[in-house]
Amino acid sequence: MSSQQHDLDMWIEYIKTAYFKYKADSLLIPMPAQDDALMFTTHDFGDESGSVKILTLNGIHYLRSKIRDEQKAKREVIAFYFTLCTGLIGAAIGLVSVLKK
Repeated sequence: MSSQQHDLDMWIEYIKTAYFKYKADSLLIPMPAQDDALMFTTHDFGDESGSVKILTLNGIHYLRSKIRDEQKAKREVIAFYFTLCTGLIGAAIGLVSVLKK
């Protein structure tokens, strides 16, 4: 029973690893080196896929922080352009109101 629970926990971690790999790939963030023992662990589910690499808690923390940093940078760019457009619209409204007088 304990072995089944361990396999289930490792399967959940494997799914998390796939999710973080997908997020990192979509944001063009490099994955940590797979031979780094602090970032990855290996588990064999006993099926035809053989042993798979799974992110450790350190690897998840590292990748999460990189993903958050990249998402924050993208939000800051959007906020910059939104502020710029708002300022230009305000300036145009001010110019129109001055010219109407």
